[in-house]
Amino acid sequence: MKVDIAYGRDGLTIDVPDENLYSVVEPTFVPGLEDPNESITESIRNPIGSPPLSKIVKAGTKVTIVVSDKTRPVPSHEILPPLIEELNSSGVGDDNLTILVATGLHRPNTEDELVEMLGKEITQRIRVVNHDARDGDSLVYLG
Repeated sequence: MKVDIAYGRDGLTIDVPDENLYSVVEPTFVPGLEDPNESITESIRNPIGSPPLSKIVKAGTKVTIVVSDKTRPVPSHEILPPLIEELNSSGVGDDNLTILVATGLHRPNTEDELVEMLGKEITQRIRVVNHDARDGDSLVYLG
């Protein structure tokens, strides 16, 4: 039996031997949010178990936003605009924002990958830094 799996950009079709068919699990499709921007904004403004950002950050606060690197399928290009808008509305200017890409031990993301992950507008507006776990001079020992 041929089984389509989510792998890479285009997916992957594999042949599963008949004797293994009982162990094939296929996901159920769940549609995405109808209006991701509105849903994300609502979540930011009404978080569960925490005051909203507008009550936490003040004008001039320096904020670092940590995002996953290219190896994780996170829709940062959809999450970041309403988050940055909320921070800007709270008086945190773009010059006080940094996006830190959590690369772990992966290679740094290229400029093209950063644009694909975060969006062109964000990469042009906000300082973006690839974390480098191998650069001891950029790390602080905390104990």
